[in-house]
Amino acid sequence: LSSLTPKERRGTYMGFHSLASRFSSVGSSVGGPIGDKYGLKFVFYFSFILSLFAAAYFVKWLQGSQEIISQSEN
Repeated sequence: LSSLTPKERRGTYMGFHSLASRFSSVGSSVGGPIGDKYGLKFVFYFSFILSLFAAAYFVKWLQGSQEIISQSEN
């Protein structure tokens, strides 16, 4: 990820990546009890929808700030 982003925006993009990683690690510990209560099918669909919204928000943010992800110098 860091080699594909402009040098001045690497912190922001890596922050989004770190945030997504933290959500996935918390989801594994919280998903078990939720799955026991509502069923694993609910957990699967809910996590898919949540990931879809997060990706859509990130793309909307990129378009709003007119950032272009392109190959940059390391």
